[in-house]
Amino acid sequence: MKNIIIENYRIITPLGNTQETIDNLYLSKSAIKAENCFGLPVSLARIADNEPKFTPQIIEYYKDYGHLNNEKTLFIYAVAKGDINKIIDENYSGYSPVLSEQAEYVAKDLGLDNCKIMVSANACAAGAAAIDTARLYLKSEIFENVIIFGFEIISEFVIKGFHSLNAISATAAKPFDKKRDGMTLGEGSGICVLKYDEPKKGDICVLASGSSNDANHRTAPSRTGEGLTLAIERALKSANINASEICAIKCHATATPYNDAMEAKALKSVFGDKIPFMVCLKGAIGHLSGTGSMIETVIAAEFLKNGKISPTLNFEEFEGEEKINVSNKCQTISGNKILCLSAGFGGMNTAIILEKY
Repeated sequence: MKNIIIENYRIITPLGNTQETIDNLYLSKSAIKAENCFGLPVSLARIADNEPKFTPQIIEYYKDYGHLNNEKTLFIYAVAKGDINKIIDENYSGYSPVLSEQAEYVAKDLGLDNCKIMVSANACAAGAAAIDTARLYLKSEIFENVIIFGFEIISEFVIKGFHSLNAISATAAKPFDKKRDGMTLGEGSGICVLKYDEPKKGDICVLASGSSNDANHRTAPSRTGEGLTLAIERALKSANINASEICAIKCHATATPYNDAMEAKALKSVFGDKIPFMVCLKGAIGHLSGTGSMIETVIAAEFLKNGKISPTLNFEEFEGEEKINVSNKCQTISGNKILCLSAGFGGMNTAIILEKY
């Protein structure tokens, strides 16, 4: 039986390339540093100085997939902001801040002159929403392949914007922790190739996905968690499985007070007292914005392959009524399905279920 297969991927995070990122996560390493940036005390997770911001290594890697450059391939540019430095500095020689123009530029760089192009800009859920969209197009066989690409960089506009919302920690993101005081912004890039085909043993498949919108506020999540609950329930229904078949959860976990509380309520609503082990990545690599939800899904795929999730860094004591299974140690997972959660400004919620075939 055909399924949506994650054929291949490459990511670059503040912890390194794909394998370096996974290895460093298992070793409890963090790329977060406190610094004064644009006159503000913030914590950031930057790509190493010797790594180019636009990561042409990923473009070089994609050349292996040149045969996908046809009208049956969809290219989705999945970002929240990409590169918007020109908004602040009109003399900036980089990209246009218009995402559709960035998408066309990137597609040209990748040699994708015959593909259909789409932009997924659903704030911090953009990458996950792109995977959800890809699944629908592939299942309907409108396209044979979907290439998802995105990159996010740290900029003055974004730092000052989040700081004005009192959303950035001056030290480091502490997902679900009692002392959490905000997010850590990061930068990274990645590419993911999906196809609709018969899976082989060991393949990672997008078994199902579900989305919803809180319709609550421009930036704040609904404090009841109902929107994220609905997205999870839709994914479970689409997969035709029970919640008990999920062996681990990759949380969104921004380490902001309301977002983490909302996510805990949603998980409690769906799983009751039997919430699987949870892993939160933003205490190690920072919040990589819209592309980050795709990058974190790729990391979850690696966890599923290895049968082990990494520790949640900076977590010590949970605060709230909902008892959830956050662990600051590596945990072995015994099943073959992992749930990946994402949320974004505007109330966007996405749940993706990955399965190791």
